Amino acid sequence: MIQLIYDTPPSILCIVLIVISVALAVGGVEIVSKVEPVDTRHTYNDIVGFVIAVVGVVYAVLLASVAISAWENYDRADFLVEREAAAIGDIARLAQGLPAPTATKVRQLVLVYADTVMQKEWPTMRTGQRPAEALPDLDNVQTVLLGNEPQSPQELVLHDHLLTSLTDLFDARRDRVAMADYGINAIVWIVVLVGNFLLVGVCFMFGLEKRRHQILCGFMAMSTALVVFMIVEMDRPFLGAMGVSVNAIEHVVETISRIPSNGK
Repeated sequence: MIQLIYDTPPSILCIVLIVISVALAVGGVEIVSKVEPVDTRHTYNDIVGFVIAVVGVVYAVLLASVAISAWENYDRADFLVEREAAAIGDIARLAQGLPAPTATKVRQLVLVYADTVMQKEWPTMRTGQRPAEALPDLDNVQTVLLGNEPQSPQELVLHDHLLTSLTDLFDARRDRVAMADYGINAIVWIVVLVGNFLLVGVCFMFGLEKRRHQILCGFMAMSTALVVFMIVEMDRPFLGAMGVSVNAIEHVVETISRIPSNGK
């Protein structure tokens, strides 16, 4: 079900959510109008107004908190990809200071790692699963760097910087993988959806002329549906058309490919 939602183009999903929400709101007003006459409901408008103010504030705070949390996690996922790409580039550039055979080997292994991330791990993350395909490639980079013995103080400093960048790459990769299956807790989603129905449901109790009442409730449902849509699209950072892209790593691979393959 989750995969089906994220496989749906964002524009279509947005329209579907709005249409369903507005249809339920308009239909709800229609049912309430038949069950309880507008004249009867009109006498309760002051009380209903107070209740909807309380419910509206509580729900607005909840919805804003969830939306901000989803946005921050999406931004963090994007930052982690940028950080991983930067570490890949740093290792490739610093490796140019190593002896020629080692420099070439490190450069090749880093490119293999990046290619595996783009071609295999990203499709895996698009399904909401944690990938592991590129880890052996990264282990190979580590093996070569740890096997390199510095022969001078300058090489010792370079070796230290390379290992620091390698550690950054391992950390960024670990954090990215950890977010591949991240999602807002199911209980929070239940509260958000139930709160949405409660808020719009309270609006049904206003005593207004039916057509105007349907329009007002429809706008209320539409506004909450838009926020829910935004949360859905950012809830899973790597899923769907709006998921975090692999562009940062693609760009650094292009940059590495232009670096002269020489070494010392």
